[in-house]
Amino acid sequence: MISDKEISVANHVEANVVLPQPRQLLEVVIDNVLRNSFQYTDHGNVTIRGDHRYISVADTGIGFDQAALDRLMQPYETFHGQGVGLGLNIIKRICNLTGWQLQIRSQQSIGSLLTVSFEGKADPEFPAG
Repeated sequence: MISDKEISVANHVEANVVLPQPRQLLEVVIDNVLRNSFQYTDHGNVTIRGDHRYISVADTGIGFDQAALDRLMQPYETFHGQGVGLGLNIIKRICNLTGWQLQIRSQQSIGSLLTVSFEGKADPEFPAG
């Protein structure tokens, strides 16, 4: 997905982090979060941070305005001709089921920051980038 792109990936999640969360749901959420960042970043950076409390992915991709973010959270919504709304909707539904908190910050042409907090609140001190 990123082999033909000029993307620098920084993983700041320690290898020994243990997430006491349902594995299958966690895999679906992390897969969708990373896929969206890699899909909409053609060049620049994708930075992954997290610990047992949260995971955040910041990118320098195309970003979205608030109206687009609202549309993307609807099921089966398409944006830029591709079905990304379903992935974000799946993340949102899993968060609702588990009590996890989903927070998305984005600026068009700047990038996005998506945080999933496993303790029910997003980490407001996470630096974007």
